[in-house]
Amino acid sequence: MLGHNLSLGATYVREGTGDKVWLGFVGIPIPLFDPSGFETARQRAAQRTAESQVELSRAEAARDIRLALHDRHHWREVRDALRDGALSAFSEAFRSAKAQYEAGTVEIGTLILARQRLLGVQEQLAQVATRVRHADIGLARATGSLLDEAKQ
Repeated sequence: MLGHNLSLGATYVREGTGDKVWLGFVGIPIPLFDPSGFETARQRAAQRTAESQVELSRAEAARDIRLALHDRHHWREVRDALRDGALSAFSEAFRSAKAQYEAGTVEIGTLILARQRLLGVQEQLAQVATRVRHADIGLARATGSLLDEAKQ
């Protein structure tokens, strides 16, 4: 760290003409500026940068948690709607089409179409179940509890 200093000095010179010259000086610093001011400002800027990075990381973590919670809630609603609404309706439609086919009142195309639609809903339900699990993992990662769940 730089600090103030006091300088004292003397010089003796003998001229060719035989003259003798004595010089003396005293150096007293005039506090017009702080010599450590630059270093202080640089350290303060580094501190503010670090604080800003911490705040940015906290904001990003909060955003990730909000998004993970939203995804988790959304995919559970979609799963429940498919399971409780569409799956039961298409299962009933397939049973009805099968009974009608066995009774001879509808053609095989109607039965195949009903089965195809039921299988489509079952496939969507499987995909949504995967997304529900992915959303749970995303929330655990965002909250920092992913390793805790892996130990269980």
